[in-house]
Amino acid sequence: MLLAVVLLSGCSGSADTMESPQPVEPVVVTEPEPISLAFACAPSTSQALTRMAEDAVQSGSNFRDITDFRFVTLRKDNSGNIFSIPDSEVDNQESPADKTTFRYYHFDYCDMAQGVNSILVYAKAKDTNKGSDAANKIYNGSLTANIPKPVAALSDIYFEPEPIYPDATVVPAKATALADALTGVITAQWSASNNTVLQNLLGNFTNHGFNLPGSAASVKAWLTALATGAQSYIDGNTSALDGPQKDILREVENAAVTAANNITIAPNSYPRDLNLPDGGAALRWAEIEEGGVKVKKFVPQMQTTTLDDINTVSRFVYPPSLYYFVESGIWTSNTKITFDTYKNDDSWATVLNRFNGSSITSSTKTVAIADPLQYAVARLAIKVKADAENLKYREGDGNTIPINDGGTTNYFRLTGVIVSGQRLVDYQFKPASNLDSDMKFVYDSQVGDDFYLTITAFDDANAKVYNTLLLQSLDGEDVKVILEFEYTGTQEFRCLNGYVYPNTRFYLVGEVKANAYKGGTGDEASQGRVFTQDYTTTIEMTVTSLEKAYNVLPSILAKNLEIGVQTTPKWVAVKPTGPVIMD
Repeated sequence: MLLAVVLLSGCSGSADTMESPQPVEPVVVTEPEPISLAFACAPSTSQALTRMAEDAVQSGSNFRDITDFRFVTLRKDNSGNIFSIPDSEVDNQESPADKTTFRYYHFDYCDMAQGVNSILVYAKAKDTNKGSDAANKIYNGSLTANIPKPVAALSDIYFEPEPIYPDATVVPAKATALADALTGVITAQWSASNNTVLQNLLGNFTNHGFNLPGSAASVKAWLTALATGAQSYIDGNTSALDGPQKDILREVENAAVTAANNITIAPNSYPRDLNLPDGGAALRWAEIEEGGVKVKKFVPQMQTTTLDDINTVSRFVYPPSLYYFVESGIWTSNTKITFDTYKNDDSWATVLNRFNGSSITSSTKTVAIADPLQYAVARLAIKVKADAENLKYREGDGNTIPINDGGTTNYFRLTGVIVSGQRLVDYQFKPASNLDSDMKFVYDSQVGDDFYLTITAFDDANAKVYNTLLLQSLDGEDVKVILEFEYTGTQEFRCLNGYVYPNTRFYLVGEVKANAYKGGTGDEASQGRVFTQDYTTTIEMTVTSLEKAYNVLPSILAKNLEIGVQTTPKWVAVKPTGPVIMD
């Protein structure tokens, strides 16, 4: 989806026959000259989806508009090398004076130095106002732009993903409350007992020192499961339990029921109220020191350690905002051209017809940017299906769980997608680092309420498509795409690291190989890269089993992740075909 940008313009030749602007030896001056400035967003023929939410999907009929324009002017020599970056000033950046039906914009005034013959342009789509800063970021995405004024060097310009929860050293109060609720269930009699049944039940409850899901929904389910398990032992008349031991089990059951009932944190809140994935909230049964005394208790885990194979929560970031970028030569005119002159032109080529110079001189009155603005971000489109209506889970051979009730009620709702490989990008929106330590993970929860796992064929007209925006990934780097599901059935099932209970969330990991995108066309997006700015990556993901499901997100940087979903890239090196603005 392309955006054409104009700095008010005029030219004598035909744009269809004119050659590309050629750099000329610039005239070095110290003071900028006043120039009229306008630019345009060229419409296109069809829509390109971005987010799942209907009113955040860009389309030709619903124009979301663009804002936050920044112009960085350059002087280049005849070889295209930059030898200075003079500053520029543009008035009325928040509200261009005019806009045509063809999305041509007009700025009435700007300062541009003589000798300028190239320009960098940055802009973003206007956010849809969802009522608060946090809601706007969840809905529209967020990207921190670092463009100093003035720009001393291009390395000073960079864009970085915004962390959802920036400081992993701060433990949320709700996380501590949930951990304490679990700790309070473990009575002294239960801990001290050497009975095998009681010790096994204790070991299962504390997960033998491994990470437990720490979301509100999972903690409540965990307590309910403990109460149910204790009652089943009592009712089973197990010969390994005598009267006093059954009394301990009754205390455990009562404590678990009381703790579950006393938790005032709603199951659908933490950590969702922070916009973190449920699987990013982890608890560990550990021995810690409090007031000089060692105690055992459940402790919230926020960072990756040698013991905790989880993700430091500050690595989770919002999807990037819908940004646009171009590095382009310019066309100039010695005549000041008003907005009325070209506002009815129906193509950018016609507008460019009015220009004949390629470098700003003391006589320049109007400037046009030669190349169209393009997506600075990549688009990911995912289709998901199950290969059967009954999926095997991790509990021995032959155990399966249905994906629906046999009718119209489906049990597995897609609630979010996590994508690795996101890093700070440079002035061209290309990765500025190749270090794992700099990698972030986009978590996008804007999936919609009715995206369920079904056996619907990928080519079915009713097949749903999940869409999001991402930053360009590294050449040659494989990318993890993790599906977050909420299970609403009635039968719990065993997963890789515990159990998935009704009304809790779990995760299936997919891996997209970079070499799947390497071709011989010479196209920018055929260089062995999963995500490329201004291009769409489409992936078909098939769930064949639940045996490799996780209830706590493992470290996405780990080399031995269990792959639980089959990915089939269906990508071709073509750009999105819709308008570059979201409605």
